[in-house]
Amino acid sequence: MTVLLDALALLLTVAALTSGAVVLASTHRWAAALAVFLDLLTAAGLLRLAGEPSYRRALTAALLLLIRRVVGLGLRQGARARATTAAPAGRDTRAHG
Repeated sequence: MTVLLDALALLLTVAALTSGAVVLASTHRWAAALAVFLDLLTAAGLLRLAGEPSYRRALTAALLLLIRRVVGLGLRQGARARATTAAPAGRDTRAHG
């Protein structure tokens, strides 16, 4: 069973890389691509942990979850900061001349 779960986790890791690249290529948005990549990578880590629990695998899964949360928080704060510095809707910011 552990060999099967490890193989599935490896396939999910490859899917994470592929899906992240596809999202980036189709949307040109790093935030969306990174979110997809980290979600699937987290799933792969949890799948490996289900196969044969060990402290190393648990630490790896916890580290992936921490990275996912920190990156998600940073992306949300960055988007919020960009939204507050953007020109108000409907206002023409071009120079008149």
